[in-house]
Amino acid sequence: MPRLRPPAAQISWRKSSYSLAGGECVEIASIGGDISIRDSTGQPDVQLCCDVGHWQAFIAAIKGAFADD
Repeated sequence: MPRLRPPAAQISWRKSSYSLAGGECVEIASIGGDISIRDSTGQPDVQLCCDVGHWQAFIAAIKGAFADD
């Protein structure tokens, strides 16, 4: 069921620690039991949302892909 989300301006966003100097980065925010993800250079109200479990699986998969580096 769709849930209402606060406007992006009212959300506390965190930038990736791997952000480029030009500000090109991914930002995430925790909203209730969900994670919102956005491109900081794009439209502020355009977000990808997923639940925490899917976010954790995504991060684990990324870490696993680069474990040998």
